[in-house]
Amino acid sequence: MGKKNENINLWLLEEERRKDRERTLTQAGDSAEVQVLSDADEPSRGEENPAEESKHLSLSKEAIGFERLDKEKEALEEESQRLDREIEKLSLKAKALSQKMIQEMERNNKEKRKAVSQLQEEISKLEAQLTTPSTHSSPEQ
Repeated sequence: MGKKNENINLWLLEEERRKDRERTLTQAGDSAEVQVLSDADEPSRGEENPAEESKHLSLSKEAIGFERLDKEKEALEEESQRLDREIEKLSLKAKALSQKMIQEMERNNKEKRKAVSQLQEEISKLEAQLTTPSTHSSPEQ
């Protein structure tokens, strides 16, 4: 039951972290888009023609797209490293539990071997009693 609760808690933490990452990425993207829009809304200085402005705006959007992808990649790499650490931790825990189970089974088997040995000794004694002549012979002998 405790393992199930632990798994549920881990899952809830992961969901919360995932939502936080999504909010961060969304906020970063929104603020970058606002910056691009505000730059596009500035009056033209007459230095660039409309085609140049459009090209500049397009490059800015691409830069924002790459920045967003880089952040998403970084978040996924961090998650991957965290998951690797979690796998290692859970593997060690599984190994420790397996060793504990083995020790418990060895202890149980030792007790069973002892009980079997005692029963064999008792059977040998009973068989010996059956094969030895009785001290109370019948009068016919």
